[in-house]
Amino acid sequence: MYIVEPDSVVSELNVVTSKKDMYNFTYAPDTAGSRIIATKWQSDKGREASAYSEADYTEVKEAAKGALPLKVIYIAAIAIALVAAALIGYAYTRRAKK
Repeated sequence: MYIVEPDSVVSELNVVTSKKDMYNFTYAPDTAGSRIIATKWQSDKGREASAYSEADYTEVKEAAKGALPLKVIYIAAIAIALVAAALIGYAYTRRAKK
């Protein structure tokens, strides 16, 4: 399954189908905006060749409650890594001076 996000980033989700070729998934976007969703099926056990669905356009009016935007999570992780590196560097230079 492919989801084209509002910023044109394509997310790929792997979904497993049941024996009756049905699937179910939950998607809770962290931002509002329009998305395009399409699916692709791989062939298996002598069935037909791979197939694609028609693209479906959907509009998310409100982000999932409690969801943090992925960019905020990335920025926070980078900030924590930089602070940790600075503290380690400071501790190392203090230890080297002794």
